[in-house]
Amino acid sequence: MKVNLLLVSFLLSFILLIAFNVSLSDYEFRNLSLGWFNTHYAINYIEFGFVKRGFIGTFYYFLFDDITQVNLFIFQLFFIVSFIVVSFLFFKKIGMHKNYIYFLFIISPATILQFTSDLPRFDVVLVICFMLSLMFVKKSLILFCLFSCIGVLTHEIYVFSFLPASFLVLINKERTHGNVIPLVIDILKSPAFYFLLSIILLVVIYGKYENGYDELLRLFSSKGISVDPNPKGSIHIWTRTIIENIEKTENRLSFGHAIYSVIVLSVVLVYLRFLGVDFKNPNYYLILIFSLPMFILGTDYARWIAFIFIAIFLTFVILETEKLHSYSKKLPMLASCYGPLGIGGFPSPLMTKVQAILKQFMFL
Repeated sequence: MKVNLLLVSFLLSFILLIAFNVSLSDYEFRNLSLGWFNTHYAINYIEFGFVKRGFIGTFYYFLFDDITQVNLFIFQLFFIVSFIVVSFLFFKKIGMHKNYIYFLFIISPATILQFTSDLPRFDVVLVICFMLSLMFVKKSLILFCLFSCIGVLTHEIYVFSFLPASFLVLINKERTHGNVIPLVIDILKSPAFYFLLSIILLVVIYGKYENGYDELLRLFSSKGISVDPNPKGSIHIWTRTIIENIEKTENRLSFGHAIYSVIVLSVVLVYLRFLGVDFKNPNYYLILIFSLPMFILGTDYARWIAFIFIAIFLTFVILETEKLHSYSKKLPMLASCYGPLGIGGFPSPLMTKVQAILKQFMFL
């Protein structure tokens, strides 16, 4: 019996949305309108000017009047559904929408597990932009640049998480091995490189909210958003420079956390090698190298590792489709049910939820 993987994906996402976000004690859905996360949807170009991470908030601004629980849920649900549809179209484009490799991508905690357990973030939007840029990488340079641009304007971390991978595929679609120097020369010859570089520079130079922290709080308050006025709080992300952000990250670093992240990342890379990724290929090791600044800019290491997994996995899928068509090993699918091997930390979000449920029933 053939399984409709698209239908399974929708069903899985619905189950995980409930599992991760509905409280077992009072059966209430988690509050999406609390501070920090909801501020991202309040930030927009209309009221705040050209400020980093303002694109999705501008989209929200034209769709909804207020930052409310219902509106935020609808908005997030739209992106979850969009991710499933775009993922299906991505794998259908390369003739793998009925292949278990597609299902392997969906059930990874780097994707649906991550997006449903950490609902308010922009990660799902960044992955959608990445997949769309890959889908149009050879057909339309304009659409490739458009989706890449949306990714950068949604969250500046896109510059390190997905833009290098999509650009390497654009430049080096046919090459599976080779010297990195000709690859760099090809990049420097591409008009898309200079267009996207200009967008990045715009965000870096003009993306800071110039009216100051107090005015930022006032605007949030006028929209009914209460935030913690901690002078070292996360809300300062819009009024700090990149150097200030790096200094803040350095203060939060711990040796144990860093060592643990290195171990998890190593496990992920071994897993990808098990799938068939050849890291002698510059497409793959350059993705890894360009991703490393994320670990300096922020301490959300589980998310960075998830991004690296997605970037390398989808690059591998689109560059080496023929290899995957004949791929028959089932063990990676079984391993991915737990991770792969706990990509968002150990254990994976799913296992963390299972442990919480068991613990609650034990103390009833």
